[in-house]
Amino acid sequence: MHKLAEEGRVAVRHARTDAISKVKKTEHVSEDEKKHTEKDIQKLHDDHLRQVDEAVKAKEAEIMEV
Repeated sequence: MHKLAEEGRVAVRHARTDAISKVKKTEHVSEDEKKHTEKDIQKLHDDHLRQVDEAVKAKEAEIMEV
């Protein structure tokens, strides 16, 4: 379970890195807009990592009940 959770975290991090690199390469967009978009991407990243952690805690609790 922990291995799958870590794989999920790595996938989320890679998605964030890819998205931010694409934003930085975008032309005809102001620097302020790029920074704002990077912050939004970071918020999504944090939310998804939180969801992975919550799923792990829930599964651990479920396993411990039995």
